[in-house]
Amino acid sequence: GDAPTAARRFEDVLSFLPDHAGAKAGLGRMRALQHHEKLEAWLAEARGAKNHGDLVSARDRCRDILALVPEEPRATALLGEVNAQIGSYTESMGYFLQGVSLYEKGEDEEAIGRWRKIPTGDAVYADAQANIRMAQDRIAARSLKGLMEQAQRFAAEEKWDEAIPLLEKALQVDSQNPEA
Repeated sequence: GDAPTAARRFEDVLSFLPDHAGAKAGLGRMRALQHHEKLEAWLAEARGAKNHGDLVSARDRCRDILALVPEEPRATALLGEVNAQIGSYTESMGYFLQGVSLYEKGEDEEAIGRWRKIPTGDAVYADAQANIRMAQDRIAARSLKGLMEQAQRFAAEEKWDEAIPLLEKALQVDSQNPEA
């Protein structure tokens, strides 16, 4: 017999015994034989989509394969990887958006903490790193402003022994500051 005939026989068995593991496996093998070229092309397409970050297309193509050949091991494994990445991306995007919200409220340290939870290599990692630098710059600017204001108050009162150390510290924070 040929693969289409064998597939029909396995389908007959499954119509009476829908949980028969041997018939399920046999039907999967016959469908894989019947649709080998399509299956290989779809697997390549799913891998390519995953590699280009198009996780939804990769997931959908894996599901197409599994609809045609249930329990196809390569598609099952790839679907597991894709679903894990989709879950990771969703979690990372949550951290990213929480960080943005905190940053907008001026809560820079908390924002940095959220952005640091995003794993290296994640789709939003580079953006999170840029935001961390931006928040760190704002923290440094606030620190510098506070130092300068306090030093100016001491200088206005001619308390040089207190003003000069603050100005030296301001220079350490920002050596390009003309006010220091």
